[in-house]
Amino acid sequence: MSAYFAMGGYAPYVWSCYAIAGVALVALAVLSWRRQRRTAAAVERMKQDRPRRPRPPAGDQSQAVAG
Repeated sequence: MSAYFAMGGYAPYVWSCYAIAGVALVALAVLSWRRQRRTAAAVERMKQDRPRRPRPPAGDQSQAVAG
């Protein structure tokens, strides 16, 4: 088992690559999560800030585009 972890003398290179890849994946996940939260908050602010327009009645066809 220790021979497996020693990787034939290349263990420092192999395990450091695994560590770097793991750190990169965790950083990507954290940054994606933070950006998603910021984007969701911005969308909510936009929804609250936009002016409300009254909806036309259900049977009103005056806004329909002739095709």
